[in-house]
Parts: sequence; structure tokens; C-alpha cells
Amino acid sequence: MSTVAVAALVAALAAGPVGADGRGAGSVGGSVGEPGAGSQVGSGVGSVSGSAPVAEPRSLTVVATGDIMVETPIKMAGAEFAAPGARYDFLPLFAPLSPYLTAADIAICHMEFPIGAPGQDAGKYGYGDGAYKWLAPYEIADAARRAGYTRCSTASNHSNDIGEGAIDSTLDALDDAGLSHVGTARTPEEAQVTTFVANDVRVAHLAYTSSNNEPPPADWRLAQTEVERVVADVEEARRQGAEVVIVSLHIGIELLEAPIGRDRAMVEQITAATRVDAIVHHGPHVIQGYERVNGTAVYWSLGNMMSGMGRAAVGKYVDPRTLDGLMAVMRFEERPDGTFRTLASAVLLCEDVQSRIVYPALASLAGPVVASGSESGGAATGLDARTANRVEQCVKRSAGVLRGLG
Repeated sequence: MSTVAVAALVAALAAGPVGADGRGAGSVGGSVGEPGAGSQVGSGVGSVSGSAPVAEPRSLTVVATGDIMVETPIKMAGAEFAAPGARYDFLPLFAPLSPYLTAADIAICHMEFPIGAPGQDAGKYGYGDGAYKWLAPYEIADAARRAGYTRCSTASNHSNDIGEGAIDSTLDALDDAGLSHVGTARTPEEAQVTTFVANDVRVAHLAYTSSNNEPPPADWRLAQTEVERVVADVEEARRQGAEVVIVSLHIGIELLEAPIGRDRAMVEQITAATRVDAIVHHGPHVIQGYERVNGTAVYWSLGNMMSGMGRAAVGKYVDPRTLDGLMAVMRFEERPDGTFRTLASAVLLCEDVQSRIVYPALASLAGPVVASGSESGGAATGLDARTANRVEQCVKRSAGVLRGLG
């Protein structure tokens, strides 16, 4: 990614909605019941000549990405980047996205696999109910934090793959890295709804799963997607003063281009019963469209952020669409009545099947292309010709969804 492209994105995240190309091209879907353009906002205090100071409306920028799955190719790439004496260094795989993540007030990852304790063997742990059971290495949490993530959702079909001990070690690893989390818990108290403040806005982020590869543990251990529970949790968050509520939902039907009726009905019921500002979906491993449902911004699937899919010898997951993902960009702007409208947009992400580095697609293609065989360092050196070609294929595959995003 060129320096100019990075600067443009950071400025756009700071000042207004970002388009689907990741270069400040405009908002996606507009705001709830208002034109999509929106006014420039800030967090300071302004004044009109001869009048008392007037507080400017507040705003909040949140980004969220798709599934992080440390499968074998990701482990191998992390091992190759590791310094002598270290097991893994996954930061280079995230590096091209760091300017995007660090420019946001909140950057949310979806940690689909449980994470092991320091030094614990990671990888496949047998076969469960129709899927392999996985454990990610401890080092993935620190890499995510260094890349710029501030928070992770942890509720997925894989959360209980290795049992309750791995739920605990996942949250221990995230705590050690300085990442807040939601979706799984070590104690009933930790499972309670909480809120936090970012950029002077009180926020609630909730996470649930509707599928489980292993029999689910106690309800407080792993949050299950039940309409009544989600609605009650959102209402509790509002009682605690949440001004913006974001819900992450992990769903179970994979590789579909659009949500199934059951998932759509669930979102319709939730948003009809309570006020949710944005919903992001995980689990299908391919990107799906965006729309407003009862006024709520809904990303039906963010696809994969990082995985070992999209290659031969992985069955149905050879599908190249599993290399594509979205970074949801949600800008919340305060209205005069104190509620917030949502300006929703997205950045297309493309995981290179060879290096497993994840690139912001169009911004990366706008940068320099170096000779094939040269080291490809993303933001530092530009894409080599072969990598650029693979990113272009990602853009072509995703064109239909991107058109739907604005």
C-alpha cells in the first residue's frame, strides 16, 4: 500500500465514512433514516462568534473483520517469520492492515479458534461433529494486538473444540495481550453484560454463536444465539447507558452467497424487538451482502480474515472465495437528540494464498508493483506482479458484493 493511500485512509477514518474501496470513496448504505453524506463531526467544543461555546456532536469509528483461523498454512507462515528462538510471529500477516486498525476507535477481531496456553502445542486436535477441532497458538493474540486490534469476539462453533480449559486459556491469552473480549467466559460474573467508553461514547459489544461442533458447555461459558437472550442483553446494555450497541453473530451454514431464511428471520426478530446499531456475521467463510434491517446496519458475512483455506487438499474449502474478506467500517454520529446514526461501509481484504499476508485490496493495487521474485512487503515495498494478480482476482470475485455495498 502506498504512503498516499495509507494517509488517505487514516484521514477518512478520522473524518468520515470510508467507501468499499477503502480510499474514502463515500459511505455505504447511508444512515438510519437520513441521507448518507453526513456532516463533519468532532469531539471538541466549538463556538459561534458572540455566543457561548457549543459542544460538537460526538462520533465513533469501529472496524470489524472476519474469521481468524490459525490453520496449518498460517502456522507455517508464522513460524517462517519468527525470530530465532521464537515459535511464531504472525504480525507480518496483519501488517498491511495496521494503519486501518489503528485509525479506528475500536478494532474488533473474530477469534474463531480457541487459543492455547504459552508453549502449548497448537493445530488439529482430532475430528468433532463434522469438523476438525483446532487450537490456535498463544502467540496469535499478541500479534492481533500489535497489529492494532483492541477487542475480539470469541463465540463460534469452534469455541468448545478442546473443552472448557481452552475457553479459559483463550481469554487468558487475550488478557495477556491487552485485548478485551466477549462471547465466552471463565466465570458467570464475567459473562454478564458490560459496557465501556471509547472516544467519549458508551458502547456495548455482544457476541453469540448459533452453531457448535461439540456439545455446548454451560450457557454462561459460551453465549448461544437465542432471540430472547440477545434482546434481553441489548436492553440490559441500554439500561447501563450504552449509546451504541454492536452485536456479533456466528452462524453455521458455510460458503453461501446470501443468508438463509433462518438467519434472516433471527435478525428481523432481534431488530424488531430492540434497538441495535449494527450487526456483523461470521461463519460462512465467504463474504455476503450488506443491508438495513428495521433500520439496523447488517453485514451478513465478513468472510475470512485469515485462514488456511483456498488451496488444494482442503475439500470444499478449496473455494477461492474463502480468501476474501471484508473489514466493516462503522461510523456512529450523534444526532441532536443524543442517539447515534450509523454510516456503514467496508474495505475489501484479500489473503494471498502463497504468503498468507492479508491485503486491503484496492488500496494495495493502487500502490507500486515490483518485479516478480522480489520480496513483497505490503505497505513497505508494494506487491510483486504475481501477488498483484491474485489480489486482482479477489477483486473480480467480490465485485458483485462490493456493488451492493455502495
